[in-house]
Amino acid sequence: MIEEANVAIWRHSKENEKQSGMGTTVVVGAVGWEWLVVAHVGDSRIYRLRAGCLEQLSRDHSFIQEVIDQGFFASREDAKRYGIGENILTRALGSAAAVKIASAVVELMTGDVFLFCTDGLTGMVPDEWMQQILMSIEENSVESAADALLRIANERGGNDNITLALLQVGQRVV
Repeated sequence: MIEEANVAIWRHSKENEKQSGMGTTVVVGAVGWEWLVVAHVGDSRIYRLRAGCLEQLSRDHSFIQEVIDQGFFASREDAKRYGIGENILTRALGSAAAVKIASAVVELMTGDVFLFCTDGLTGMVPDEWMQQILMSIEENSVESAADALLRIANERGGNDNITLALLQVGQRVV
């Protein structure tokens, strides 16, 4: 499905001069009984909150992430101080006829919360704030957590499109 979307975007950009160079990112998941398959391209992300700990499960396909991974900088903040931009993607849907998709299988545990989101959210809301909001799901609903994340991102500037989906793993009934 991701490959098909990539080809469709790539062809459209080749056939329509005004859309030349267009692209997008993607993050998706498919839920099984005890597992979640995730896939992504670009800097859209998936996080998992488990036992109060927020973990980014995806790795950005961006220039800033590559220079960090290669050891040029110790952190994202160091790279940004040096002038490395966050929005330079190394992979995106539509940028070439074929795209390499990152994927993984993740074990599900009761109580896990998964956040699928675009950089419009992660660029505006610090991880610590996301963690606090996701931890509040016990007292509130998944919908209210999603609303809170969107509201904060918009209040902090909302300078990019903000898309998110939340998945909470409940008790399995046999």
